[in-house]
Amino acid sequence: MRKSLLPLLLCLPLGGCAYVGLAPLVAEAVGEASRGGLYAGERFADAAAEGCRGRAARHGRVAITRVEPNDAKSMRVYGTIEDPYGGPGRSFSCLFRSDGNISSFRRS
Repeated sequence: MRKSLLPLLLCLPLGGCAYVGLAPLVAEAVGEASRGGLYAGERFADAAAEGCRGRAARHGRVAITRVEPNDAKSMRVYGTIEDPYGGPGRSFSCLFRSDGNISSFRRS
């Protein structure tokens, strides 16, 4: 259940939570909002593909082959990286979390 951000809004006119009585409520509201993750649904898959494409692009030209859910809060992205010097391409897998971070990147 999401908490209201009302304590945070009440806190702003008071000089950034100068009122000590609201501090625990504000901390709980901010923590609750941050646990939800940034992405959901199709947007999550698109963000995962783009995030992993950016990470893989450090090694050459990238082609994403598939994106699939790993669990409720992460997506697994598979693709290939073309060798910029004409050598054989390499495959990669990448684990993208709903908070926008890449927790695993492996080339094979």
